[in-house]
Amino acid sequence: GPIGSAAVHMSHFRWLIDQLPGWEKSGLLPADAAERLKAHALKQEESGGESKGAQIVMGVLGALFVGSGVLALIAHNWDHIPRQMRIAGSFGLMASAQGLVAWVIVKGDGLSRWVREAAALFLVLASGGCLALVSQIYNMGGDWPDFLFVWLLLAVPLLWALRAHSCALFHLVCITVWTVDRMDHWRLRPWQDSPWIYLVLLALMLVYWPGFARPRPALPNAVRWTAAVSALLGFCAIASYSLRRAGGGGGIWPLMLTVAKVAMLPLSRDGIDERTSRKPQVVLGTLGLLVTGFICSTSWGARNLGSHLKEAGEDAWCWVLVALLAVFAVTALVQRRWAVAAIGSITLLPLLSLATLQMGAQPDLSWAFTIHLFLVGLVMILAEFFGAKGSPRFGALLVTILILVRMGDSELPLMTKAVVFIVTGVAFIVFNVVWTQWKKGKGVAA
Repeated sequence: GPIGSAAVHMSHFRWLIDQLPGWEKSGLLPADAAERLKAHALKQEESGGESKGAQIVMGVLGALFVGSGVLALIAHNWDHIPRQMRIAGSFGLMASAQGLVAWVIVKGDGLSRWVREAAALFLVLASGGCLALVSQIYNMGGDWPDFLFVWLLLAVPLLWALRAHSCALFHLVCITVWTVDRMDHWRLRPWQDSPWIYLVLLALMLVYWPGFARPRPALPNAVRWTAAVSALLGFCAIASYSLRRAGGGGGIWPLMLTVAKVAMLPLSRDGIDERTSRKPQVVLGTLGLLVTGFICSTSWGARNLGSHLKEAGEDAWCWVLVALLAVFAVTALVQRRWAVAAIGSITLLPLLSLATLQMGAQPDLSWAFTIHLFLVGLVMILAEFFGAKGSPRFGALLVTILILVRMGDSELPLMTKAVVFIVTGVAFIVFNVVWTQWKKGKGVAA
């Protein structure tokens, strides 16, 4: 249909954005025209996603309530229903949902997005209900993680058939919960029941990944953020499990390395230029590293890290994590993502301290983390003034929080701490005002 019709999906704007660099490189479009088209396409994509968001949410909620209501009715009359009718009803409900999904597939792009989402979620709920009812009828036993694992496998075909956002969210939540449950501290599971299966389960979403098909679907923020949280927890579970299998523990440093890799995940050209809210893995990874850095800048945090550092240095898995992080760091530098690389460098401090531990010294890591975090904040502040892309307000906030953390951890008199807090707060406010005036003087939005 024509542009603007109901049958045109917002993924067409994403396709246009993908094509613009090639058209500009081949000379079909001048650079300024390509930039204007890209800005227009991004604006249309965002506005279209916002206008359809309410429809999708309402459709998903409707399917959720209908499915839950049907299951509640069956559960209420369960004792009065013969076994044969229970089986027929269980499979009949799932067959009805499958028929609805088949109708949606036949209609194709002629249906609204919310209809596809509602049908997909209804089938997911119906399959889970059928699985639970059959298990109860025949007393199959088992625990809830096994049930969750089978349920998510039943829902995988919908990812390939409909690419429904609700199915993607369901899949991500299920594989994360299942993977975290594999981290049993009392016994080590075999490889076929270990967190390593998370990588296989994540790969089942390949068809849903941006760039797998053209035109590329616009990935909503809900899916992006859920995927980022899932990756953070899943990869940390894999790292912890592998270290324990190797006979070590490693403490907090392996988790720092894993979180740093999530923050430095390579981005496409469009991904680098996207808003921060569209890069949740960077946001979550950065926050995780900074929180860890602030904790290690205190005396008790540094002692906890130092007590496990030598053990971590003897684990081969830690060095595998370091090697992978080095690859990610080089990629971030090539992509000119200076802020992410600077924050990721926090993980180098334990690496440098290992050298002193080998010589029998016991370094005070708290001051090393304090100085390093201060330098990271200072670089973010000064970068913008020297023409590089920085984040002065974020850098100033980082330095401010660092001062407050160090004052709270110190044994200085309460009056001294109060004065430092007041001076730090005033300095932060003054910096914010000066920065705003400087940006206005240069004619740039603050």
